[in-house]
Amino acid sequence: MDSLSATQRQLRSAPASSELERDRRLPVRAAIRGQYATETPLRLRNTGGVASEPDADSPVELTRRSFAAAGSGDYDLMLSFYGPDSTFDMSDWGLGVHSGEASIRTFFESWIGAFEEFEMDLEDVRELGGGVVFAVARQSARQPRSRSYLELRHAAIAVWEDGVALRVTNYRDIAHASRLADLIAEAVA
Repeated sequence: MDSLSATQRQLRSAPASSELERDRRLPVRAAIRGQYATETPLRLRNTGGVASEPDADSPVELTRRSFAAAGSGDYDLMLSFYGPDSTFDMSDWGLGVHSGEASIRTFFESWIGAFEEFEMDLEDVRELGGGVVFAVARQSARQPRSRSYLELRHAAIAVWEDGVALRVTNYRDIAHASRLADLIAEAVA
């Protein structure tokens, strides 16, 4: 009996972002292949000032809490959002793809643990449907014996199922990640 959920099967069969970039058959191929203006500002959704109370287990709220956990320095709390089949993808940064809780924890400890001070602030988060969430975050960190801070702004695409982050992929190019998030949401819907 197949233990994978329908969403997990779709994610595993869906092409990775580098494969999407090479696929010339997609109707949005120009955007996917990177033929877009990176200077184009990301247009955030206007909620008209109306905020609703999010469900504590909604993908958006789980994403908010997972980013807050990253800023806390509590590795057990950070890992509480992942499962044995989860993947944390930092390949766009040249920092690898980390699959499974042990590998993800090792990456978190290596990255966050390298800094004496580390903060993670979530700037924007939106749910796209099918458990897909697009987020923009800012990291600020200082290494030991340094007075300088590393400031990093990035996008993340998270796919959630049953309260678990199945896959979180991080991108340097926020506009590009936003377009990919929309395609992933369509693929898993």
